[in-house]
Amino acid sequence: MSDLSDASGEIVGRAYTRLLTPNPEGNWSVQVLEFPGCIAEGDTPNEALIASDQGLRTVVEVMLEDGDDIPLPVVEREFSGATTVRMPPSLHRRASVLAHLEGTSLNRLIQTAVAEYVGGARSAR
Repeated sequence: MSDLSDASGEIVGRAYTRLLTPNPEGNWSVQVLEFPGCIAEGDTPNEALIASDQGLRTVVEVMLEDGDDIPLPVVEREFSGATTVRMPPSLHRRASVLAHLEGTSLNRLIQTAVAEYVGGARSAR
């Protein structure tokens, strides 16, 4: 096995985020989210996941040959916990008033809203 193949195999084995989706045609698609455009299909979920590994290996080998940086899996990235949210002034005003009425900070109100969206109704879709 070549060094390139060894390296790509090691990279493909990392915990990259795969989004498995049923298609209307009855087959399955897998997107590797850290590699935009890396999409594979299969007749079953398992076949689609295997195809995604093969597709990812090809993408990684090309990236290594070209000297491109390989992205870290999302689960291995460090996050500071800080982000800037831009919004229209009218929404900022309404959110600030709501936070005040609820006896909390605007930051806590936004944190709660994001947590409910990401962990609640959004995950039911």
